[in-house]
Amino acid sequence: MFAARLALATALGALAATSCGSDGGTSTGTTSGATATTGASSSSTTDAPPTTDTPPTTDTPTTTGSTTQGSSDGTSLSTSSGDATSSTGDSSGGGSTSSASSGTSTSTGSESTGGGMPIAFFDCTELTVVDLQLKEKISGAFDAQGVPLAVLATMVKGGAIDFQIAIAGPVAADDPYAADVAFWEQELTAQGWDVNPPGDPSGDRRYIFIPEGAQFVAKFSLFYYRIYEGGGNGQFEFECIKQ
Repeated sequence: MFAARLALATALGALAATSCGSDGGTSTGTTSGATATTGASSSSTTDAPPTTDTPPTTDTPTTTGSTTQGSSDGTSLSTSSGDATSSTGDSSGGGSTSSASSGTSTSTGSESTGGGMPIAFFDCTELTVVDLQLKEKISGAFDAQGVPLAVLATMVKGGAIDFQIAIAGPVAADDPYAADVAFWEQELTAQGWDVNPPGDPSGDRRYIFIPEGAQFVAKFSLFYYRIYEGGGNGQFEFECIKQ
């Protein structure tokens, strides 16, 4: 009985010793493993390289001030901060004006006023030697193109009217005396003008000859050519002074 208990106690002691050794080994192994793992982690982990800063973004240049570009019509285009504005304004000089809305330039100055508007007046004295009763004087005006206006021929003595025309016209090609007019134009180096009343060409026919550009000079010669209905003609010279 005693022996049996001794054997049982011995067996229990051996079992306890075995259990203790097993637990310690496991614990030790686990701890070493953990330690080894920790070491591996420490030895294999490296710091990440420092991140390079992103280069600063270059700001888009800001346009300041204004630039002006010329154009063929004289209009300038001003650009400021990306906005375009048309610059025209008014310009004057040499008798020309510019339209502010279109830039387009219109010349006036020396151009014709048109519409038969008189720009100069003249008075003419007859130089041909004739009897006082036949002596005449002629007056009138010019428009910018040199067209004779308000031409009036009167007798010096008594003031009777020989002819009067509001606007003298060029001689028509079918005028019955167109050939005579062409001859005198070449002979006098002057332009012939028809001063006959409109309508029937019968009766006396009258023409005056004036040098081209007479509207721009102070003095010029005028030639009066009259064809009589009954035959023959009269040729009369005048000296004209521009008023």
